[in-house]
Amino acid sequence: RIGLVAEHFTSDSAFDLLSESSAASTRRADDENERTRFGLSQDYRGASAVSDALHWQLDYQKTRTRNGTAVDSSSSQRYIDRFYDEKSLQAQVELQKALGQHQLRYGLDYTDETLENLNRDTLYGTSRFSPQADGRSIGAFLQDSWRLNARLTLLPAIRYDHYHYSTEGDDYIAAWGDNTNHALTAQLGAEYALNERYTLFGKYGSGFRAPDMDDLYYYYENNVSFGGNAYSYLIAPNPDLEPERSLFLEAGLRSDGEYGAAELVGFYNRYRDFIEQVSLGSSATYTLGRYTNVNLDKVVIKGVELKGQLDLARLSEAIAPGWRFNAALAWADGENREQNQPLDSIAPLTLVAGLGYDHPTQRWGGRLDLTWVDSKDASDISSGSEWLATPGHTLLDLTAYYQPTANIKIAAGLFNLGDEKYWVWNDIRNLSNTGTNLDRYTQPGRNVGIDLTVSF
Repeated sequence: RIGLVAEHFTSDSAFDLLSESSAASTRRADDENERTRFGLSQDYRGASAVSDALHWQLDYQKTRTRNGTAVDSSSSQRYIDRFYDEKSLQAQVELQKALGQHQLRYGLDYTDETLENLNRDTLYGTSRFSPQADGRSIGAFLQDSWRLNARLTLLPAIRYDHYHYSTEGDDYIAAWGDNTNHALTAQLGAEYALNERYTLFGKYGSGFRAPDMDDLYYYYENNVSFGGNAYSYLIAPNPDLEPERSLFLEAGLRSDGEYGAAELVGFYNRYRDFIEQVSLGSSATYTLGRYTNVNLDKVVIKGVELKGQLDLARLSEAIAPGWRFNAALAWADGENREQNQPLDSIAPLTLVAGLGYDHPTQRWGGRLDLTWVDSKDASDISSGSEWLATPGHTLLDLTAYYQPTANIKIAAGLFNLGDEKYWVWNDIRNLSNTGTNLDRYTQPGRNVGIDLTVSF
């Protein structure tokens, strides 16, 4: 089977920046996002000496993010045009081979990417925030599913990763040097069937995550003043980031029965050089704060996740086929043990539950979803950011769909039925401690959305 995907996406938005304008000077923004993607893949099944099944895939993507800012006053006009270009080429191949009680999976993946930015300012000329950067990474893996008997299966795996990033200077900016590293990681997992419905599972091993190019080189500076007020902030790069390394332990219980399925899993991860975006606080130059990515030397993240689904019609003959109930609960705790501080990137305890119906013809259906998010207490926030503590919230969303033909699908939803005022923790966790308008970061109140999908 041959697969082909081609996609082109654009979005344009225009804003009047009222908070950054004054009676003497107005400020507006015109933003554009553009993404082009092509992909080619093949799935092949046929026994040979090296494989029983083969999958390969080749993907190319180009993304441009453009931010235009116009400043108009009675004495002058200024336009700032900034863009970021990202290009990537990804290739991967995966093979499967059955050898007795062993089900082997092995393969390679390769990525080649570039990052470039340019700023054109009618007042201050052309410049760059960061030099052009190129990155190449390669990985190889081998995984086995070894069925020892009818109940016990072992899941060993090993992987090698290598990456190399480089920067190139020009008339606008100097090079920032290279960043390269590699790692060999492994894990051992197991599954044990207690009976036909319940299975114990677990795994232990090591992990590795290279910093991506945005972590290393993304730079953005906004430094303006209007009406005697400064609106300035800095997102600083860190080209010397080390890769993230970890040891992890995971264990759980899985159930798959007549009425539905469920899974309970607990995990414990220890990280070295954990990559985290942090706030460096505000200053006279950057009144809205400075932010960058850093390596945290000793980080522990642990948690529990529970998810399941029920086919309600199987519980009672009085319930029509098509009714279902889904729920998921996630709790995690993170600690920066080097500084004896909580890890701010950990989201609060979250529960999502939904009651849905799909007509047997699959032509129409709907669902009611409840999302409950616990409060983010000050005791669970790092020192200096306790003021960001937010209350918990409960959301109700009602959605429905109708598919008049095989090619057309109409979906609509009424979201945040209770008109709840709430914040998403990861949207606000890095705000500067000089921020005074936290309400600006609240999510929409009651709102409506409609989608039309045409497939061919």
